[in-house]
Amino acid sequence: MATEPRYDIKQLKADHENGDGLSYDEVDFLFELLEAGDRKEMAEIMVLSEIREAVGDNGKMMQSELVEHIKGLAGKAKQ
Repeated sequence: MATEPRYDIKQLKADHENGDGLSYDEVDFLFELLEAGDRKEMAEIMVLSEIREAVGDNGKMMQSELVEHIKGLAGKAKQ
């Protein structure tokens, strides 16, 4: 079950744009969100690296080319 965030991001942004300072707790909250986003992005990059390794690509293909290559492999596997 997802829990509600401690703060409303839009409200924090509006407060900041109005010149209101952020509390230490609010700053910590924003850093926690940033770190969580970084962890998610790193996990996605690692999965993409594993996919590239599995299909024998060493990073030369553009992502769209990689997707088409994988679709082709999937089509061959179904035959």
